[in-house]
Amino acid sequence: DQIVAGLRSDDPRVIAARRAIEIRTTRTLALDLLANRSHAAAELLAKLKKREIADDVAHAVIEELLEDGWLDDAAFARSRISAWRAEGRSDADCRRRLSEAGITDALVSSELLAIDSIEPATSPEQNAAQEALARIRRSIKGTDPASLRRIAARMSRRGFELDTIRAALRQCELDDSILDEDFDQEPDP
Repeated sequence: DQIVAGLRSDDPRVIAARRAIEIRTTRTLALDLLANRSHAAAELLAKLKKREIADDVAHAVIEELLEDGWLDDAAFARSRISAWRAEGRSDADCRRRLSEAGITDALVSSELLAIDSIEPATSPEQNAAQEALARIRRSIKGTDPASLRRIAARMSRRGFELDTIRAALRQCELDDSILDEDFDQEPDP
């Protein structure tokens, strides 16, 4: 059917044509956002709603993009975890960030396990701790007990557990015994 001039705005053909145009326009906007960087489905939905796209149209577009493979929360989580670990972020920090993007904790856990099983000989969490330690040591140069406690406190605030911090210090041949005495996060001076 063709839309003809003079049809009333409440004609079902006009309503269907307007909805199709809204969906096509919203899909183009969503694809433009995805061209800049990958998104989680919930994150993209929130961005569309922020631009005052009607809920039903935004949900329809998200469903289309999921069906067409343009959106994949598992792949998004996997790529972000890998990138963040390379930056020295802890698993706890990755979980928090992915949760903020709308990824479920179950999916995050599944992807962390999947990534860990790829290279079982090395711990990705330990690799992330090593990277974080290297970055922190650029600003805290000393190896005296006070400096090492400040380094450990920073790593702890990034979400690394005490055992992981100790292992990272030992791997760099630094003394981790200073953490034996009631280690607690202490603010940087």
